[in-house]
Amino acid sequence: MDRQFSITGTMIGNQYTFFLGNLNMGTSYYLYQINTPSLSPRIVPYFSMTKISERTKNEPSGHDNDILSICSGQRKIGPEEAAEYLKAVIKKEDTVVDKAEKGKFPLVELEYTNGIQRSMILGLRDTLRWKTYKFQPGAYIDILWTVTDYLVFKICGDKDFIWLEPVAAYRNTDPEMKEPLKVDFSRINYPKEKFSGQNRASDINRTLRRVERSSFDRKPFRF
Repeated sequence: MDRQFSITGTMIGNQYTFFLGNLNMGTSYYLYQINTPSLSPRIVPYFSMTKISERTKNEPSGHDNDILSICSGQRKIGPEEAAEYLKAVIKKEDTVVDKAEKGKFPLVELEYTNGIQRSMILGLRDTLRWKTYKFQPGAYIDILWTVTDYLVFKICGDKDFIWLEPVAAYRNTDPEMKEPLKVDFSRINYPKEKFSGQNRASDINRTLRRVERSSFDRKPFRF
C-alpha cells in the first residue's frame, strides 16, 4: 500500500528557534521554518526546513543544514550524511528521508499525521541541549510551550538541588528575546520539581522533552 499523506494538520510554516548555548541565551541561535519544497519521485510532498535567521559566534553558518552539523558533531556535513543523521533523529524506521542539494536540509516525505515533524523538532532540540547547554545554576533553559511560543527559565540551585524559576515568555519568532509576552506564570503548569544527584542533568532533560511533547497541542497565548 502506498504511503498516505496529508497537507492539513501539518506543521508546514511553523517557525522554531534553536539556541546554540544557554549561558548567554539569545546571542547565538538559528531560526528555522518548516516548508514543503517539492514532490518526491513517488509524487508525495516533501517537508524540509530552511533557516530564515541566524546569529552565530564560532558555529556553522550560512547553510540550511547547519543545525545538523552541530548536532552530529561535524563541522561540514554532506548531503548523504545529513539525510542519514536526520533519519536517526526521527527514529521511525519507515520514514523516507532523501538527501538534498549541498548545504540544504534533507527532504522528508509527508505522512498522514505530523508525528515525524514533531519527532524531528523534539529530537533536534534534545540533541542541542546535550551538545551545547550547561545544566548549572545561573544558566537558562528554553521550553517550547505552544505551537508559537516558548518559555525561558533560569536554573537555580544550592549544594543539594537544582530547579527552574520562570523568567519570561516569547514568540518562537523572537530569538533575541526583545518582546516578552505578558504571561501569568502562576497559571502555567511548568516543571516545579527539584533535581539532585549525579543524573540531575539527564532528569531535567527527560522532563523537558516530556513537557515539550505537549507543546504541539497547546493553544498559543492570546492577548
